[in-house]
Amino acid sequence: MLPDRLFARALVARSARLWLGVRVMLMASVAAARLPPLAPGAVLSIVAVVAGIALGYLEARRRNELLLLAELGTHPGTIALLVCAPVLLLELCAAGVVLWIRS
Repeated sequence: MLPDRLFARALVARSARLWLGVRVMLMASVAAARLPPLAPGAVLSIVAVVAGIALGYLEARRRNELLLLAELGTHPGTIALLVCAPVLLLELCAAGVVLWIRS
């Protein structure tokens, strides 16, 4: 069962904002290390995805949204999909932009 649009929108938006924050911090650390900004591609992407998903899950757990949505009959896999989907899609878009810039 899908959660209410209000909860789903909040989870997706929060995951996207957390991914953006992680990505900005990673790019700032790459810039502070004086590396070329597009050099560490795959490793940076994997770290951004894992950190974004972990932070999205922990944020939902901190707000007790996981428990609330489980009590409302939402499957845990659906909640995981709502947290993971924006992070993966945004990272794919970022990788596409990087490939487009490199070509």
